[in-house]
Amino acid sequence: MRATITRFVATAAIALGASTTWVGAQAPGPFSRSSGGLPAGFRPNVPRSVSVLRLEDVRTAPAQPAALQRYIDEARGLTIEDLVALALKAPSILASRARVDMARGDLAQAGLRPNPTASFERRDEIGGADNQLMAGITWPLDLSRKSGRTDVARQQLVGAEQVAADLERQLAATVRRQASRLLAAVRQLEIQETISNAARQTRELLAARAESGAGLPLERDIADVEWRRAEADLARQRAGADTALAELRALVGLPAETPLFLSETLEAAARRRATEPPSALDAAAIARTVDARPDVRAAESQIALAAARTDLLRRDARPDVSLIGSYMRMDAGFSQLGLDAGGQAVPIRGVFHNATFGAMVSLPWRNRQQGAIAASTAAESAARHDLEALRLSVSAQIDAARVREEQAGRVWEIYSGGLRDLAAKNLEVTRESHRLGRATLVQVLAETRRYLEVETAYTGALLDTLDARFALASALGVIR
Repeated sequence: MRATITRFVATAAIALGASTTWVGAQAPGPFSRSSGGLPAGFRPNVPRSVSVLRLEDVRTAPAQPAALQRYIDEARGLTIEDLVALALKAPSILASRARVDMARGDLAQAGLRPNPTASFERRDEIGGADNQLMAGITWPLDLSRKSGRTDVARQQLVGAEQVAADLERQLAATVRRQASRLLAAVRQLEIQETISNAARQTRELLAARAESGAGLPLERDIADVEWRRAEADLARQRAGADTALAELRALVGLPAETPLFLSETLEAAARRRATEPPSALDAAAIARTVDARPDVRAAESQIALAAARTDLLRRDARPDVSLIGSYMRMDAGFSQLGLDAGGQAVPIRGVFHNATFGAMVSLPWRNRQQGAIAASTAAESAARHDLEALRLSVSAQIDAARVREEQAGRVWEIYSGGLRDLAAKNLEVTRESHRLGRATLVQVLAETRRYLEVETAYTGALLDTLDARFALASALGVIR
């Protein structure tokens, strides 16, 4: 593909307004001159003042087009799987893992029983000498509630872990999809850059012919329009590639100013994925895959969580007991005098020590959590229906991804098995006809656009091949 596009720069201008002698061996392509296309001694009328691009000039051009140099670097670039590994360290993934740690903390807290409550009190008589000193403690027994709390917290932890795993699965699929979009945009940019260069050289050659009187001004103007349109399309394609690169950089958690290169082209990535063996899954394997997906496990944890909450509410509706103990020292007396055992008058005053033990019982009489239990039971039923719907959706995703992968492979085979060669041959025939004066410049441009449409469709076929393989991997729950 790259060799074909590189030859386009040299030969499109020659096909539309100049001629040269092709020497040396060259891989066949839509713009390579056939051995018997022109009669012996045929020479188009080209002024000597017009410079002609030679094959030797093409051979000295850089091996890698400028469009690829900005995005592809085989030495420093990252593979798509390298990007996935980098994305799994992104802030969004770290945040989900922190939420898992939060759930672990909630589980540890749920296993702790309520603390006892201590009280201290002193009372003094206003204007008198009486006083009381009291100290007490209340110890909740937390009957039958600890296991309910831990069950709820444990299911919340399971759900948080599965949600984090599913976020990694989705992010990995998004990164793979965005990387393939970038590779497709780079390939289109490469094609468009070559078109623009060829259109510019064609315009210059036809302009020189028109000035010397050997060509028509109309052909010069048509070539000028073609070049301007190609420049506009080039700017649009470059913006699309830069946008795709910026979005990919954000997905993998890199700052905007960080350089990012990929290590392979779209065609290389698609060919490497195509060599991987297809996923052979029977009904039992698909069922196991569905059950193992993190989003399905997260949905299952929601059912268990709703059931645990219902159980906890029923436990809260039961009576609970708190033990109470207190001590009181009371210093009290009267202003009168009394007689002691010996008949002596003494003040009436004494210090008394009292200890109290008891229990406080909650009485769930009117409020037995009836409404909360009904709501939690309904939530459990809803979670079960959500799980059934999710299982159906996941199974459909797997089936659709397998069909898409199979059809994408067939489309790629069609484009690679002769369609592109036929489009290149048609363009070569049209070009030779123009040299012989049997085709117009407009016909050559139309056939060139048709060939480029085929190349664009081939880019889409490569992209579909990658997307289908990535979609199947995501449907099967693959992260790395």
